[in-house]
Amino acid sequence: MQTPLFRKSHVRDYLRYGTMAAAGYLAAELVFVLKDDFRYAWWLYMGNFFFLLFIALHVVKLARRPHLHFSAMTILGVAHLTTLTGIVFACVLSAITLLILHPHALAHAPAASGGRLNGLWFMVFLNAGLVNFSLGSFFSVLASGAIHWRRSGERPALPS
Repeated sequence: MQTPLFRKSHVRDYLRYGTMAAAGYLAAELVFVLKDDFRYAWWLYMGNFFFLLFIALHVVKLARRPHLHFSAMTILGVAHLTTLTGIVFACVLSAITLLILHPHALAHAPAASGGRLNGLWFMVFLNAGLVNFSLGSFFSVLASGAIHWRRSGERPALPS
């Protein structure tokens, strides 16, 4: 029996929503990269928020399908696969964008002296990889538990 995680329709959803999440992140990242000023670094966090919105949109859309009754672990896996797909696309698109807009930015490593591009690659890729993964994982754990709890009708055990 084929697991529902790797059905062709679900893989298309991972690619579709992962690409949309990466595009949402990239739109905000472009503002930061085009401004050439670290005072606009908060746009990277706006990109993380846009990334999270598209991951949440996918999980909520999946949970509202009446004919699919996934377990909490399957929903957790779906959200993680969508998150990882989005991170791969975000990192690739970020590298292409940085190479086009700042072709000499690789020469300015964080330890280099002077220059306004010091640490740009590190900052962008740490944000695109680690922060997006943290937010996507947090939401997937939260959503899978909430969706399973809502569907099963169980009440959580209250401490006495």
